Amino acid sequence: AAVATAAATQVFKGEINKSPADNRAYRALTLKNGLRVLIVTDPEADTAAAALDVHVGSFSDPDDLPGLAHFTEHMLFLGTDKFPVENAYSQFLSAHGGNSNAYTDSEDTCFFFDVNDAAGDGAAERAFLGKDGALERFASFFSGPLFTASAAGRELNAVDSEHRKNLQQDVWRLGQLEKSQAAPNHPYGKFGTGSVETLAPGGTAAFVQADTRSGKTAPNEGTSRGGGGGDRSTTPEPSPALREALIAFHKKYYTADMMTLAIVSRHPASSVQPVIESFFEAVPVRDDPSLLGVRPESRWRGVVDPFPSRPSSSTAVATATKPVAPLRSVKLVWQLPRPPPSSPDAYVSEILAKPSLVISNLLGHEGDKSLLAELKRRGLANGLASGASAECSDLQQLLVSVELTKDGLKRWREVAGLVFAYIAALKEPSVEGDVGTFAEECVALSNLGWEYSEKGDVSGYASSLAASMQEYDQYPDLLGPAHYLDGNRLFFAPVDATGAGGGRTPNKRQLAPLIAEFSSKLTPEKCMVTIVAPEVGTKEFKEASSLPLKEYWYATPYAQFSIADLIEGASKAGSSALPASIEAVPAPNRFIPTNLKLKAPLVTSDAQRRAPPGKLPYESSTWDVYFKQDKTFGKPKGYVFALMATPGATETADAVVLSKLWKTSLVDRLGSFVYDAALAGLGYEVDVTARGLRFSCFGYDERLPEFVSTIAQAIATHDPATIDNAEATFARQKELLQRELEQFDTQQPYQHCRYWESLCIETPKFTREETKEALNRANLKAVSEHARVGLWQGSGGSSWGTVLVEGNLDQAGATSIVKSLDQSLPPRSQQQLGGTTLKPSKRIALVPRVPDLMAAVGSGSGS
Repeated sequence: AAVATAAATQVFKGEINKSPADNRAYRALTLKNGLRVLIVTDPEADTAAAALDVHVGSFSDPDDLPGLAHFTEHMLFLGTDKFPVENAYSQFLSAHGGNSNAYTDSEDTCFFFDVNDAAGDGAAERAFLGKDGALERFASFFSGPLFTASAAGRELNAVDSEHRKNLQQDVWRLGQLEKSQAAPNHPYGKFGTGSVETLAPGGTAAFVQADTRSGKTAPNEGTSRGGGGGDRSTTPEPSPALREALIAFHKKYYTADMMTLAIVSRHPASSVQPVIESFFEAVPVRDDPSLLGVRPESRWRGVVDPFPSRPSSSTAVATATKPVAPLRSVKLVWQLPRPPPSSPDAYVSEILAKPSLVISNLLGHEGDKSLLAELKRRGLANGLASGASAECSDLQQLLVSVELTKDGLKRWREVAGLVFAYIAALKEPSVEGDVGTFAEECVALSNLGWEYSEKGDVSGYASSLAASMQEYDQYPDLLGPAHYLDGNRLFFAPVDATGAGGGRTPNKRQLAPLIAEFSSKLTPEKCMVTIVAPEVGTKEFKEASSLPLKEYWYATPYAQFSIADLIEGASKAGSSALPASIEAVPAPNRFIPTNLKLKAPLVTSDAQRRAPPGKLPYESSTWDVYFKQDKTFGKPKGYVFALMATPGATETADAVVLSKLWKTSLVDRLGSFVYDAALAGLGYEVDVTARGLRFSCFGYDERLPEFVSTIAQAIATHDPATIDNAEATFARQKELLQRELEQFDTQQPYQHCRYWESLCIETPKFTREETKEALNRANLKAVSEHARVGLWQGSGGSSWGTVLVEGNLDQAGATSIVKSLDQSLPPRSQQQLGGTTLKPSKRIALVPRVPDLMAAVGSGSGS
């Protein structure tokens, strides 16, 4: 949409739709330079935050400077004309309890910060809104960055270090491998991070000659961009041409009409707006008025298909690659073009009606008769994830990722075939009504979550709002500020070419055409198949026993092979290949609450709000019971927390491993029951720690007692040896833990630091080697014995436990929940020493002082 400059700030006069539970005030406006702003006033906030989204990202990198958008993001933090000292911004925020960060995406770059802003603290208010405060410093990023040559040299190393950190991370390697299959003339395949090779002298010239977007494979390790090497001990000297490109990029794209700003604080809009006008109206406008509001994607959206269709199914290939971490999966991806600019009604309808989300929810369902349940019964999968996402302005993606067992890898074609058959079943006319009913259930659940939504941290909220504003301001008449908050949370009816429609809470009749249209695109022929496993590239995976190809940027080895028979077979079989054990559409969700009445009036007194939980008058020799009725938050939700003494669960490495295997089996068993409950806002957690067996249940209170009772009974009675296919299921779950341990070597350094820290300061705590040995010894019989005896075993004496019940529950309801716990899950252990009760707890060990530790290591006496 065209964005014109104006003589004064334009304030949005319409209504910004917000949740009934949201007590924040919102004001949307457009500054006279075209910068769009959303001011959020949260009277309860003690932190202020701001986020500015610039609608340009790595897709707009010059072909000969991959990573320039990311490099520009880094450089904006390193001095401006008003605040030239490089680290002044970060030092200022740190001094005022704040933080900042930024990210570069395909089509957007977002900058954000937060700072302390406690009520009644005049200094904090000045640090946020005042002259030389955080907001003015932030605004100067976009009006007057310095881009000094000295800072550029150091920041090149920072960008390069970020890239090198990613070289052995599968999420980056696999992501770029997927991108390499995009059309060469579409920016989706670009390398966005950047490195010294792509940005420093010598690197640029080499890249002019390379087709950086074609997925070109490196001929050998020496010429691969992911090969590492090079001297990183010195600061590279950026060329004048790079600085000129940096300045030109900033001037071209960092203009007010391409920016959205979200401010979240306790201050009223009447106080914040003049400050924003003062600081941000200095952001430049475009030199050419005819280009105002013209977005970068106009060069490719509706012009180039990111992933052109194959000529025929006979040309279908799968990609297979070996991961760094011990991952094992088959990924089925549909890359689907979004409606072109000439069809705004279709584009907006996809955003509002969300047909892809309905299909994704069906594919990812985990009920008893779901696709995942059948794959688990066959021993082929440990998990299945399905997700729909808008990857960029002209591309949406539907992903089905199946986490395979070793047997599942051997039979991956069977797994893919079941996915294809399930999707075919969703298209059958006989289930159209059921799919519509499921869609209405999705609508009801989204309405429920929206009505009782809760606040998150202000920094994350500000950055998400700034990003949403970019999406919804494309079509201000159909979307715009009205949908800033609810556009990605709720379902709406489609709109037609005249703009009619868009009403909230659409019915199945309104949603059905879009769901049918979306599912019709999900054919086997349009699917990209990728197999990821350690066995790829070896004789264990015959279809790709060698990896002759190499992705250009990360040097990821891979192979491609024909799957024409799989694709043609799935197309011919359609839904007939779906076994009767899988239902295309799950039964209605019985956990959706209908009684959302609050059981107590709210109070305003701080003393009443902050009063601690009291003892519940419940007679029990085994439980300490505490209760607090909610009179503060006004949400129809309840919470139950229970802790039981289980000293035998963690006293040895074998006990720790057997407890983990028991927990994994328990969670697996509860999966189908819990899934519907989770969709309806109920949840639980179970953990076995040094303090004991801890579990919690939470969510809408109407069905909470039943939910707690079921979870407690499962904890008390679950024996992994008594389930169907017990040995095969145990082998699958044991392999999961083995892979979890094996992933340690590929984790980030900070994760290694946490591991070594825990070994130093916690006891009992066991090394990875001790845990591996214990896991190798574990068998189903031992886990079964542990579940019945060892998990609960102490050193004698009477039992104990502690329970806290709080939320929208009265005393009778809380007592009922505790009584069900007492009946289902009586605590069974207590540690005693000389008649003194010792409840298990984490113990802290003293760490040697650094000189003493270094001396011990140097003498060889340390460990």
